Amino acid sequence: MLASIKTFNKLIDAKEREKQTILEYYNELKERFDEAGNKLHLLMNKEEQAKEHMKKLIEKGHVSEIQKQTQFIQNLIPQIKQQENLYQQIKDQLHIEELKIINKNVEMKKFEKVKGKKIELFNQRIKEKESKEMDEISINQFMQGQVMA
Repeated sequence: MLASIKTFNKLIDAKEREKQTILEYYNELKERFDEAGNKLHLLMNKEEQAKEHMKKLIEKGHVSEIQKQTQFIQNLIPQIKQQENLYQQIKDQLHIEELKIINKNVEMKKFEKVKGKKIELFNQRIKEKESKEMDEISINQFMQGQVMA
């Protein structure tokens, strides 16, 4: 019985290590997610500023500058799309890792519950054994008293 409890302790420790590995990866993803979000935000700001600058150029009638600004905006669009895709991929992966963490927590709680029941059973058996031993001692003492009398 004690070996069984030790086995559960080892299983729980292994599950905890697995959970920690998932958490470490999750935290790395979170950092990448934040970085991707910041980069996306910067690119979108650049695009917005470029469009505002283009409006001013149109008002002033600078044709060559308008062409350069248009090209600059056209070059930003694929970068923004690529960054949006990266951002979404990381977001999806974060969700998957969150589910894994939840599942590991549930799994660990199940093991801990079973371990708790095994410990209860172990303690109950010890009490039963002690009670039986006490009964035997009482019977032996009674019998010794009967023999002497």
